[in-house]
Amino acid sequence: MKKNRLNMALGVAALSLLLMTGCNDQEPAQSKDANAPAATQSTASEEKRVPLKDKNGVESTYYVGTVNESGQPESEQAKEFTNDGQLIYEGSWLEGKRNGFGVEYEDGKKVYEGEWLNGKRHGQGTEYWKTDGSVKWSDSGVTGRKYGKS
Repeated sequence: MKKNRLNMALGVAALSLLLMTGCNDQEPAQSKDANAPAATQSTASEEKRVPLKDKNGVESTYYVGTVNESGQPESEQAKEFTNDGQLIYEGSWLEGKRNGFGVEYEDGKKVYEGEWLNGKRHGQGTEYWKTDGSVKWSDSGVTGRKYGKS
């Protein structure tokens, strides 16, 4: 009988402690050890603003997104702006260049949506007329031929 009362008292004490500490179903916090491997440390990437140079070496645009270990733009979802803050591209970047899927804008209007490789339009994509947003041409990416209005 004494054993049952003791177990019951311990159970009530444990429950009280859990309720007082605000315990929930989350896993316990990990201790922050400076010598711990990088895999156990926080992996949240911080967005950076990186000036980009044009063909003449002039910083005419800037990138907002994450960067790789070399400090080059690299992200699956980042943006490029003119120096006066106008959006000109949003999409993927690899090693400092537009790479993967992205959308290019001129004067706030979508002018191209599709694939990029090493900073150039490449593969499947669609170009739009700035005036009315209608399709100017579309490329399947298979034949390399453009289809649509000219």
